[in-house]
Amino acid sequence: MNSIIKEETLANKEGALSALTSILKGDCLDIKRNFIEAEGIEFLLEIIKNDAKYNSAKMRTKTITTLSEFVYYDDKYIYPDMAEYNRSNNLISGHLALDKKEEAKFDVYKPKMPEELAKFKDIAKNKLIENGFIDHAFKFLDTNNFKSMMDLRPSLFSILITLIQYDSKLKLKEV
Repeated sequence: MNSIIKEETLANKEGALSALTSILKGDCLDIKRNFIEAEGIEFLLEIIKNDAKYNSAKMRTKTITTLSEFVYYDDKYIYPDMAEYNRSNNLISGHLALDKKEEAKFDVYKPKMPEELAKFKDIAKNKLIENGFIDHAFKFLDTNNFKSMMDLRPSLFSILITLIQYDSKLKLKEV
């Protein structure tokens, strides 16, 4: 994050953000949790909010795609790793046990999650709501420059739908 902040040229900021988002992709929950603890979600929101400093369609796209991934993994951060998540949610080798007889065939258990991970429950959704992501998402959706925003619309809508499902009290304006 410091590299992105310290870089002077937009091209170098874009490169540093590309490197950062590459590290954050995938299912390594420890890296995602460390990034969250370092106020990484807030940093990504700053990139979206601060057009004067980060006026780049490439940076916006990478940022919103990364935020979408953080929201997708939000219910998994309380697990030590993805293998534990899969075991505790009856996912075995990509197979979801659908009935009790079938489930009994597998060694399925519900492990106790470590207390230090409990603070990560729904953390990405909460941070996005608290930091005004919804208003900024609608600014992007309201833009007249639809060509540059077309790639972002599915990710924005995906995040917004997840936030609405999470907190039904959210008030959204008409688009």
